[in-house]
Formats: sequence, structure tokens, C-alpha cells
Amino acid sequence: MKRRDFIKNTILLSTSLSLKSLPEISIAAPVVLQKKKITIGIFSPSHCAAPLIFAEKKGYFKDEGLNVRLINYPTMLDLAKDLIAGKLDMGQLTVPLIFALHLGANPANLQKNLVMPMILGVHGSNLMISKDSTITRPSDFKGKIIATHTKLAVHYLLVRLYLQQNGVDTENDVTMSIVNLNDLTAILKRGELDAFMMPEPVNALAENTNEATTYILNQFIWRYHPCCGLTARKEYFDLQDREKTFALVSAVSRASLYINKERNRQELVSVLMKTSYGFELLPRKVVNLALAFSRSSFYPFPYQSTALLLLQLMREYKLLSDPDISKTANEVFLSDFMRESLSAIGNKAPRKNYRPEIVMGRPFELETTTNQY
Repeated sequence: MKRRDFIKNTILLSTSLSLKSLPEISIAAPVVLQKKKITIGIFSPSHCAAPLIFAEKKGYFKDEGLNVRLINYPTMLDLAKDLIAGKLDMGQLTVPLIFALHLGANPANLQKNLVMPMILGVHGSNLMISKDSTITRPSDFKGKIIATHTKLAVHYLLVRLYLQQNGVDTENDVTMSIVNLNDLTAILKRGELDAFMMPEPVNALAENTNEATTYILNQFIWRYHPCCGLTARKEYFDLQDREKTFALVSAVSRASLYINKERNRQELVSVLMKTSYGFELLPRKVVNLALAFSRSSFYPFPYQSTALLLLQLMREYKLLSDPDISKTANEVFLSDFMRESLSAIGNKAPRKNYRPEIVMGRPFELETTTNQY
């Protein structure tokens, strides 16, 4: 039986996304392939690693005939170096870092043409204020010290975006600080920080120890913004047979869409707490808070409009000087491939690569997207 005929007769497991504005995607029963080894680097515990870990522990990779090995890295820079060196097939990287590596605009002077077939995590952070903070409105951030763990993550962009949208000059009115994730607790205890935005579960841990409290959820700054993506060297990706890549995307998408449902979050937490990827070292209530439906989401489709907004912000904040952000967005975000991958296994995908990007409750003005919605 031909693959197309097999897929056509396969029973679909419908998985509708809980977020109303996102399209419904149904996951087809897996097409079993000959086992082929794929090595993927992850950064865990982090909310963006959850789909990959869940897919591994629930046997989704094996269902697709894939032999996948996840390797946990202590830093994302170490992961990026091994990915570029060819020691990994794919990796979990923050989306701004993917762009910076693709364009060679990063402190490590690393450059490699990269592609990103899918988003791993959506939201997954909050703007936090220290426990004794008097901050109650945007203007109160003036004169304060605000930290993120790197400039090449969406958190840095979101802090600056939020403040600028509310009339705070991030060049002159505040001090932007870069703080190592492992040093955050000690710095908070010493009272040396007024606010911060870190990836989950770091924020949840600080909240659980009463060192900080949530000022605003990220979804109210930029709705459905991505955090990390699954990325690969373009040369590696181009050499793989498409059936193998479809199978990998299917397995991770199946996990993403399943755990994106609010009713499945406790199952996700239970799975993560039984792994050796760092979640097991945290109190369950911290993991529950970090992966709460209001804080973390999972949706795999990489919209071109999302890439454009990220690149516009990176250029505005002098993290890159790419003259053609539309070209870069198309090179890295494999929107059409993701749609084709989903369709090939009987799934629905967004009809268009562009959507209104909602910042502070209203569509953000993007470049080169006229009549694309």
C-alpha cells in the first residue's frame, strides 16, 4: 500500500488546541519507519524541553520508528557549539540565539546556516519583581535594575518591548543586567535586583521561595510569543530523507499538542518528575506553577510574522544589523516545511505563514507583511 493511501485510511486522533485563536491540528497515527538514530541536545529543566522529553518518555519517537537520544546540556552556548560542530543532529535553542548563530552575530563568533522546523515552547516566563519591590506600574521601573540571563533570548527583548511600549526608555531610564541563572537566588537575597525575566521554572522557583512575585505574565506583553525552537544545521537538514524528518516533527508535534491541553498538564508534570533531566530535583509545586496553563504553552508552527517581529526587535536593540530580515526569516523559519510535514501525515496546519502579532493588546506593525494575513 502506498504511503499516501495508508495515511488516508489511518484513524486520526483529534487534538484541538486550548488557545482559541490557534488552529486545530489533528495527529495521525504514526507511520512506522526503519529505526534511525537522531541525537538532540536539550537545555533542561526548562519548559521548552518538555515536548521532547514527553515524546521520549511516552514512546512517541519509537512509534515513528525513530531512535532518538536526548542529551542535556548545562548551558545553551555549549549546546550551540556542539550543534554547529556536528556533534548533535538537532538542538533546543532560544529563537533569538538561532538567528544570531545563523548571521554570525553572537559573542562566541559562531556562524552556521541553521534552520528551525518547529517551535518548542510558547510563553513560559513572566516579568518578576523582587519581594520588597514598590513597583506597581510601568513608570516605577525607572531607575531600577532589571535582569535577564542573556541578550539572545526572547526574555531580553520582551522586557525592553514592554517598557518601551509604556514610555520607559530602556537605554537611559533603567539598567539592564545579565545574570547567570544559577546566581539569581543569591543576588535576590542580597537585594541587588529590582526585577527580572527568566525562563521557567526559574521564575516559579523564585516565587515559591518568596524572593519574588509576578508583575505581569508574558502572554499580556506579546501573545503567543515563542521561546525556543528545534533547530538543525541546514546542511544536515537538507541531507535527511523527508520521511524521517516528517516522522520526527510528527512525534514532537504530537507531544506538544497533547501537553498544550490544560487537562493534560498534571500528566506532563508527573512524567517530567520521573526523569533525570533536572525536573526531579525541584519541588512538584514549583513544576506545577512553571507549567501552569496561564504561564506556559506549546504550539509547533513557526509563523513568518513571528520571525519578523523578533528580527525587528533584535535589530532595534543592536543585536544584529541584518539588512534583509524578511530573507533571514524565510531562511530559518521553515513554515512551509512544517505545513507540508503536518499535511503529509493527515494533519491540518495554518493556511498562512503570517498572523497578527499581538503586543500589549493590539497588532504590532511589522515590515514587509502587507496583505499577508
